[in-house]
Amino acid sequence: MQKIGDITNTADGNGECTNGNVAAGVAPTILDAAWFNTIQREIINVISKAGIKLNKNNDAQLSEAIGQLISSNKIALTDNLGNSSGLAASQKLINQVNDNANGRLPKNSTQSFKSGDHAISNGSDYCSLTLEKPDGRQVILSTTKHEKDFFLAFTYRDMNNTDTVIRVPHRAGIMALQSDIEPTIPIGGSFIWNNPLSQLPGHNDIFMANEGRAFDSREYPVAAKLFPNSKMPDDRGYAIRAADNGRKIDPGRTVGTYQDDAMRNITGTVGAQYGFLSMSAASSSGAFNLIKNDEPRIGGDGTSNYAYNIDFDASRVVPTANEFRMKNVAKILVTRMK
Repeated sequence: MQKIGDITNTADGNGECTNGNVAAGVAPTILDAAWFNTIQREIINVISKAGIKLNKNNDAQLSEAIGQLISSNKIALTDNLGNSSGLAASQKLINQVNDNANGRLPKNSTQSFKSGDHAISNGSDYCSLTLEKPDGRQVILSTTKHEKDFFLAFTYRDMNNTDTVIRVPHRAGIMALQSDIEPTIPIGGSFIWNNPLSQLPGHNDIFMANEGRAFDSREYPVAAKLFPNSKMPDDRGYAIRAADNGRKIDPGRTVGTYQDDAMRNITGTVGAQYGFLSMSAASSSGAFNLIKNDEPRIGGDGTSNYAYNIDFDASRVVPTANEFRMKNVAKILVTRMK
């Protein structure tokens, strides 16, 4: 279509009509017949394109032609998914597809998901599935690379990106719940720990060493009923002896009482002749020993013998130390507190 400026040189700089300005010497636009002819041809072409024959008595042919042209080229909309090349998706269908796509794996991702097999793969040794809460906390289920040690890991990641990891070892078995484990060590029950306390999970919280430490009865209400003075027993340096409980091997004892060391009696004998100990007649046994005295003694028969002194040394009979003890190994007694 031509602009008025394509036909006359009296149009403005944009090729449009102007009223001119007499004072400034600008002439108004001259409306040549060619301009009206080009407009008429454009209108007639629109009417003819719609297949309508010109009617000089009908002034609505242009609008009718435009309506028919729009209708003939209109693409039908659909609310249903399909493979048609002649239908367009409606706004409703687009919203439905968009909502269904939320949370789905992207099509261009290296990951894959099969609804039938529920298989997730990302093409690496570390395949994972992440469950994320609105506040950013995550629970991650993932495989591990070195399957000879572990093959599955559960990770809790807090809002500070700090991970708490539970690894499942690569061996057969049944995972136990906390409720399955708790009855094995009830509150107040003690067990032996073979390593430094710093390596005991839950030390000074769930578990406490039997070393006489006081504790808060409000924090440990069940343990406070078992230890009314809110103080742990102090078992350091003491060996455990099973309570007698009526067997009469160690009568009169109650659970939790302490017993100092003691020893069985050590005996021995010393023999003498004629009222003194002499080389020829003296004898000893057990823990007793005869020590020769350099001063000779004259016997009643006129013979001379050296006398002996007596000493006592238990090490001749039993191993000795600065305490009475049995063969032992050092362990730490630990009690569950909550």
